[in-house]
Amino acid sequence: MTTNKFGGGKNAKNNNNKAWQPRFSAPPPPQNRPANPPQQNVRVPAWENDVDFDPYACQICKKRSHMALDCFHLYDYNHQGRHLPQQLAAMVAHSNSLHEDNTWLIDSGANQHVTGDLSNLHVVEPFNRGDKVAVGNGNGLHISHTGKFTLHAPGSTLQLKSLLHCPQAAINLLFINKFYLDNACFFVLTSSHFYVKDTLTG
Repeated sequence: MTTNKFGGGKNAKNNNNKAWQPRFSAPPPPQNRPANPPQQNVRVPAWENDVDFDPYACQICKKRSHMALDCFHLYDYNHQGRHLPQQLAAMVAHSNSLHEDNTWLIDSGANQHVTGDLSNLHVVEPFNRGDKVAVGNGNGLHISHTGKFTLHAPGSTLQLKSLLHCPQAAINLLFINKFYLDNACFFVLTSSHFYVKDTLTG
């Protein structure tokens, strides 16, 4: 009687009318396998190391009943967030050293054009109403003058209407939505630069 390695032969009897099934043995375990597999270089998000991070909590007040856009404290400048006012002021002071006086920063969150340099205003009028411009650290910037400013670009001029002069302002802010409306234009942003295009001619 000849047998094969699976345990049955040509003439083997089939006990109890069961179908023939080969018997396989598991492969032997590897001899030199390390106890713990090597760690792969996987990037871990910074918030995973933050023991206080809660992905379901509001980023402003840290409560779980709502998200940041619906937070009651969103526009409350007296509310203390993660960064203290001194830290915010230090960030602004540091950023001021990186910009020249004629640099204009595009701001989509502002609601007015602001400059700290009175020479940027062409048609100057004193502002005596006592209003202030609210800034991120909770302080208000005193408005001393209003006026207009003209940006000269190759082939065209662009107007900043209702420009506010706040002597304490460390940077020049260009409110993007107002700029669009005043100049009938739009911005095209790329990874390295931007274009200002006329809405009529493109």
